[in-house]
Amino acid sequence: MSNVDRFGNLCLITPSTNSKLSNYAPAEKKKYYAANKDRTESLKQTLMMSYDSWF
Repeated sequence: MSNVDRFGNLCLITPSTNSKLSNYAPAEKKKYYAANKDRTESLKQTLMMSYDSWF
């Protein structure tokens, strides 16, 4: 497991967003946030989104 994987797994989001995205695959979650840039919820999440791949 790479550090990117560990870092992403520690990204906290609101309970409502977690419920909305819980069944999405990681690639789909990234597409969601790319299309909704104003939905980034933390600095850690912004940094995580800068990586081309999450896995």
